[in-house]
Amino acid sequence: MMLFDEYLNGIVLMKNKARTSAKLNYDTANKKMMYLQNNDEMILLNYNQVDTVYIADKKFIPLHTVYLEVVHTKNSEIFIDWVLKDKYRGNRGAYGQITQNKVETINTAHWTNNEYKIQTAEVFERENANAYWIYIDDKPVRCRNEKDLLKYFPNRKEEIKAFTKNEKLNFKNPADAIRIIGFCLQ
Repeated sequence: MMLFDEYLNGIVLMKNKARTSAKLNYDTANKKMMYLQNNDEMILLNYNQVDTVYIADKKFIPLHTVYLEVVHTKNSEIFIDWVLKDKYRGNRGAYGQITQNKVETINTAHWTNNEYKIQTAEVFERENANAYWIYIDDKPVRCRNEKDLLKYFPNRKEEIKAFTKNEKLNFKNPADAIRIIGFCLQ
């Protein structure tokens, strides 16, 4: 599952100061940086020689064999290990409602030259299972959810919960997770 809907203009900065422009995207399922070369999808393999990758306005750094997005907040940096999954919600039924009943639609208008284009009523929702890395007392710590985060800030537990509730934030939403983590790091 790709992070962006399409390949975007980006720049790969190498440790030897070389700079390459390309259409880039990040495969969150396989943890690979992808690029287009003559309309073929390619994997950026030399991650140990990569310093920084910029895709549109986002910044990524390599960590071992994966790439982490770097998000700057007022007081710190948050590193996002992107994990996106398709979660099955059901099938689209009458009037566009989602149901757990199976519905099959065969549209013969798409049959051409003995080919059949599959149309499905299945509905999937993109689910985020990101891990967020932050530094506390100069040590990297990882949190996947609000419960993990609260372990690192036991003295501010109620304050953090109140902030999350009052602002109607959901840790599964990356923008909300960044706000919650930024609040904790103040």
